[in-house]
Amino acid sequence: MREIIALEVGSCGINVGASFWREIAREHKLDFNGHYALKCAGVDDNDLKNIQVYFSESRTGRYVPRNLFVDLENKHLDGLLNTDIGPFFRPDSFFYESGLSGANNWARGYNGEGLKLSKRVEERLRLEVECCEKYQGFQLIHGVGGGAGGGLGSRLLTEIKDNFTGSHMLSFSVFPHVELSEIVIDPYNSILTAHRLIENSNQSCTFENKALFDICQKKLGILKPTLGDINTLLCLIIDSYTSSLRFNGLLNVDLRKLAVNLVPQPRQHFFLNSFAPLIQNREYHCQSVQNLTTSVFNPSHTFADVDVDKATFIACGLIYRGEVSAKKVDEAIFQYQEDHSQRFLSWMPSSIVQCMVQTPACDYDCSCCIVMNSTAITKIFQNIHDRFDVMFQKNAFIHWYLKEGMEDNEFMEASSNTEDLVHEYETNIEEHEEDEHSDDHSDVHSDDHSN
Repeated sequence: MREIIALEVGSCGINVGASFWREIAREHKLDFNGHYALKCAGVDDNDLKNIQVYFSESRTGRYVPRNLFVDLENKHLDGLLNTDIGPFFRPDSFFYESGLSGANNWARGYNGEGLKLSKRVEERLRLEVECCEKYQGFQLIHGVGGGAGGGLGSRLLTEIKDNFTGSHMLSFSVFPHVELSEIVIDPYNSILTAHRLIENSNQSCTFENKALFDICQKKLGILKPTLGDINTLLCLIIDSYTSSLRFNGLLNVDLRKLAVNLVPQPRQHFFLNSFAPLIQNREYHCQSVQNLTTSVFNPSHTFADVDVDKATFIACGLIYRGEVSAKKVDEAIFQYQEDHSQRFLSWMPSSIVQCMVQTPACDYDCSCCIVMNSTAITKIFQNIHDRFDVMFQKNAFIHWYLKEGMEDNEFMEASSNTEDLVHEYETNIEEHEEDEHSDDHSDVHSDDHSN
């Protein structure tokens, strides 16, 4: 088995994580007591063949999520335990500091109470790893703008990198947007977390709350989206991204193979995501492969507030689910790349890879998820850097971080690292434009010679 150990950290991570486990329980046909729902009627091998990737099986035949929920307070964890999905999880998979206040401060999650809590979590992670046959790594779901998801999440990223040598880290990270921000210090929290994601994660799917809100309103027709609506939307990506690890299909991959295909440079491992079809009523007849492929490249489907149409693709992975024709997938991808060749790096000849999973997502006949390594990601990092810079130049709120054991140079290091990442992505654009100019120049000489 190639097991994955999941971590859901902070209020965002816990709420999105609960939706994720709810959805994959449906896909594997498990009830919320961990029992296989079709056992009486016979077992579908496809439901259970790779179930050990995310679940461990108890002696009584109950399937238990291989995960930990972690927070700096117990409010959200208590709320989860009191829902219908609460019995699905082991009681000892919940970690928190009781009665902690001021948890929005990144430094409290990284240096303060979070440091003590992380030691307990690390001990539990070791036990989980020992119970695996051949684990492949960890999955983190968190928001980056708070003290728990950002600070404590960063601490766990660092601990895992240092203490679990060779493990792979996949993160699903939700960034705040200035228009929807509720925490005045989230620019500090975000840039400090981005710094740790650059250094300690191997793949980071990057989302923005404003884009998720807009998709709910404009695509799904939800006038006043709730957190539940946004969490469900996010899970379309997470479920699709992990489907090739959990079900049979053509060109199945694991975390490392995904990274090999999508990450040409180690630091450039931040992905944008899109999903199709985005419709209000999921129950529909399957769209054509051509329509699905075109839709996932549509900027209005992107789960971040960026314009992918004006950016350059470094690499893309398309994950199709349901009964789709491999021939039509090849044709649709080839056609798109031919029509938009100027948007793909010339030195990445196989910049689009595909994966086909025969088991459809719940309530869909067929669907497509795209994972884009694109220079458009620079907008997110540039925005948080600019907001950080405005506050840091005035030393606003810095004293709260210094009281938790941080130093000024830690802010400067995070700022510099984020700037460097933006520059590295922009270098791809410059090299691409030089290659195009060189190709055009050679074409002119070729025409002159023929004349």
